[in-house]
Amino acid sequence: RSAALDTPNWAACGHVRIAQALVFVILILTEARYWPHARTRDCVIDFVSLGAQAVSLVLMAVAFYGEKPTDDVLFVASSALLVASSVLLLIKCLCDVTTELYIFLTGRRQRLQKKTWMSNTVDSDSDEMSLQP
Repeated sequence: RSAALDTPNWAACGHVRIAQALVFVILILTEARYWPHARTRDCVIDFVSLGAQAVSLVLMAVAFYGEKPTDDVLFVASSALLVASSVLLLIKCLCDVTTELYIFLTGRRQRLQKKTWMSNTVDSDSDEMSLQP
């Protein structure tokens, strides 16, 4: 028995892919609203990657709604989008690891964290609200 939803026909497989695509669109909108990244690069990569995955799922749904979903060219396009999305996320991961190693090895972590947190604090005279020594 698999973990996937049981679907009685090809159209039901298409419905599942559409539902998954809607989840990705909601995730994109939620991330844009509530989880802004410190780097614009991360936002762009996440949006492009999640968008490619959502488009891929819609292409799969359209292919499942077709007459012969087993030999449709849309599955090939969908697979290519998923591979491109995976490569994009791998590049992001490599960039993040390289950046973290550079920051750690050059001893800049504390200075960068202090600079980041100080720019995000509210101007106040109280010691609790300020990270200044």
